[in-house]
Amino acid sequence: MAMMNGAGRQLVLNGEEAAVIRQALVTCAQLISGAGGHGAQASTLLAEVTRRLPGGRSPGGLLYDIGLAVDDLDSAAAARSAR
Repeated sequence: MAMMNGAGRQLVLNGEEAAVIRQALVTCAQLISGAGGHGAQASTLLAEVTRRLPGGRSPGGLLYDIGLAVDDLDSAAAARSAR
């Protein structure tokens, strides 16, 4: 799988690496969703924490971004050999 990194350079992941990153993203989404379900105090704390992240996203916005990242991993074309 080939993707672009933040510096505009191509980043190539093998299938195993992509699967590990995907699982980490899914786990993050589950933690965010679960934390929001533990009452008003937990929801407020979660919102404060996510807004301090680069980009200042709400928990819902962060979940949206995670979903897009997972979709990108799921739909990325296989990297081709430069040979």
